[in-house]
Amino acid sequence: YMHCRSPLIRIREHKTGERFMPLPLCTFGEKTRAYIKIEDGCNRFCTYCIIPKARGCVRSKNLDDIAAEARYLAENGYRDITLTGINLTAFGTETGLNICDAIECVSNVGGIERIRLGSLEPDDFDDGIVSRLSKNEKLCPHFHLSLQSGCDSVLKRMNRRYDTSFYAGLCEKLRKTFDGCSITTDIMVGFPGESEKNFEESLSFAKNIGFASAHVFAYSRRSGTPADKMPMQISNAEKARRSRLMIAATQESRDGFLSEMVGNVYEVLAESQLDNKYASEPVGPLCSFKSNSTSEVNQDMYVYSGLTRNYTEVHFLSSGDIQGNTVNVKVTGHKESYLLGHIV
Repeated sequence: YMHCRSPLIRIREHKTGERFMPLPLCTFGEKTRAYIKIEDGCNRFCTYCIIPKARGCVRSKNLDDIAAEARYLAENGYRDITLTGINLTAFGTETGLNICDAIECVSNVGGIERIRLGSLEPDDFDDGIVSRLSKNEKLCPHFHLSLQSGCDSVLKRMNRRYDTSFYAGLCEKLRKTFDGCSITTDIMVGFPGESEKNFEESLSFAKNIGFASAHVFAYSRRSGTPADKMPMQISNAEKARRSRLMIAATQESRDGFLSEMVGNVYEVLAESQLDNKYASEPVGPLCSFKSNSTSEVNQDMYVYSGLTRNYTEVHFLSSGDIQGNTVNVKVTGHKESYLLGHIV
């Protein structure tokens, strides 16, 4: 085998009915945030995606195992838990449960202050789930709703199970239900057959939604998927052009979202201590902290990076070591991707 130049594949084929494989408990370096994988596999079969074949059907972690892992993390100092999965919103579909059950399970663990969700499929949200989620005070108001395209005809060829009208309505509903709600997304450009008109529709839709941030990426062919064999594949140069335009549009939305947060006070979990050298650099993150004062920043002060409940990064000052603690921070400005502020 050492001299074999061909790929060696040693993976058993997934079968219907297989159970969730538990992962060993481990620690994370930050001591503030941790992740619990509660679901694996996917039954959606989007035409561009090989995951259902590679990961198999949906299977969910037992609630008792989720609770045990959450208790372990809380006992080791973690306060902010993110629930993840290959198709997170499919959690419990094979056992009669749903994502709300997993969230409430973790919420009942003492010491856990915040619960976040990974990437979500929009069509799995109904009014009942939104209403039930709104009653959980530990759930953070940040929803990463995978869009993929803002053009209905492209969504149909992708085998996505919603249209732009449904998606826009869900965003509106979440924003009305959750105070300070932020909505982020994934947007694909250059899907096979995506005409210039299709792309312009998608670009316009993304601008109208006003995402807090977006992961923009070009379609990439995957052998074994229907999209790989579709006609009218888009050139790499054209995909790069469309990526630049979509990134610019979503960055503009990001700037607008950050600007709206300036002047308000937010609960921030202090996560990472930044290098104090930024305090003396005019282009550093602290240049806007004391916008109403000409005095220099005390070099003995701590500079922290943390997250608001709606998953927005904030850089702020502290006179003491507060890593892992939750503090109230007034936002005084923002850079390209994060907020600036000070403790109040």
